[in-house]
Amino acid sequence: MSFSILTDSSCALPATLGQGFSAGDTPVFQVPLEVSEVGERVTTSQPSRQALIAALDAASDGGARRVIAPVLSSRVSGTGAALSAIVAEGDYPCDIIDTRTVGGAIGLAVLAATRQSDAAGALAVIRELVAKSRTAIVVADLKPLVAGGRLRAPTASIGTALGIVPVIEMRDGELKLADAVRGQARARSQMISRVLGARQRGGMLEEIDVVCHEGAEHLLADEFEQSCAAAGVRIRHRYDLPLPAVLEAHTGACYWGLCVTPVLAGDIHPVGSAT
Repeated sequence: MSFSILTDSSCALPATLGQGFSAGDTPVFQVPLEVSEVGERVTTSQPSRQALIAALDAASDGGARRVIAPVLSSRVSGTGAALSAIVAEGDYPCDIIDTRTVGGAIGLAVLAATRQSDAAGALAVIRELVAKSRTAIVVADLKPLVAGGRLRAPTASIGTALGIVPVIEMRDGELKLADAVRGQARARSQMISRVLGARQRGGMLEEIDVVCHEGAEHLLADEFEQSCAAAGVRIRHRYDLPLPAVLEAHTGACYWGLCVTPVLAGDIHPVGSAT
């Protein structure tokens, strides 16, 4: 075994990499991000130093010559910085990647990395996929955004009264408001258009892998597939997964999200079925 992968629980993959996923012979370890309740407010935090050290030790055991650690964006969490400090102090053979994204985009990159034969190939694949990934989310209930301090209460009250639904995109390592439209169906349509349009502007949208995050009515996957068919975009694998708890803490239970990565030339098709 030439390498192992260490990531955090924001990657959206099941802890066991089961449910249709295959990691081949490459071990994948996940360190949990913390979710807690303070009164009526749900808060999140990066893993403790002890948890990071334990995860590094586990990933380094078993003969792995390198540990590859793609973690959520440094503009969202300090996990990568904390891990870097530990690696420097302990001289772990670990390559840390600030993915500048969250959710299923990290998970798709991790899965692609497990299909590589060596650490250099895995590093290159992760870096390319997260750089070319597109992540967007629609949040139907504005209350969790207010509770998390990401939206002012008066703004949320007006938005709720008017039926305004925000469309949020991952840009430059941060979750930013991309649009706000009336109605959930229109918001999902706008999200799909933005994800596909962003990829088309890059001139690389031919075949994709996608994670559909749905915590409300299960409508998005079919809507996305129909839009891809109309645009001539082939979906190699689609994974239907809930948002990780650390992200759902900020969105609430009523959301739809898309994480898309291109299929790279020479990528091995994963064993097992998706979705």
